[in-house]
Amino acid sequence: RLQQITACEIMPTLYIPLQMPEHFQGKDVLWFVDNQAAVAALIKGSNSHTDIASILAAAHLVHARIGTRIYFEYVETDANISDGLSWAGVQNEWRRNQGWELRQLQLLPAVALATHSLVDFAKMLKQTL
Repeated sequence: RLQQITACEIMPTLYIPLQMPEHFQGKDVLWFVDNQAAVAALIKGSNSHTDIASILAAAHLVHARIGTRIYFEYVETDANISDGLSWAGVQNEWRRNQGWELRQLQLLPAVALATHSLVDFAKMLKQTL
């Protein structure tokens, strides 16, 4: 397919809890996403596109492993307080005024999700988290 935005909008729901579990463990989380297709896929937990389905499955495994419950909600782009980050990056004025902790995350190679079974991924999570 030509557009990849849905996968890009879903990726943070995997990578952020995976790399910062201390902020999510045992918590109820309200997560806003400004892409309706991504919200629908996150709520459903699956997708007809295998790459998106793999990301979703891995994300939900991470959420289950760290004991977090996430409620995904749609937010219009104009109301999305973090949207400036996607355009101006970490130097976005609004972001700078928040005093947020910034951290670089190590991304898993996309091939790792594509070439490993979810069982293998779950085993890796058990060892990592």
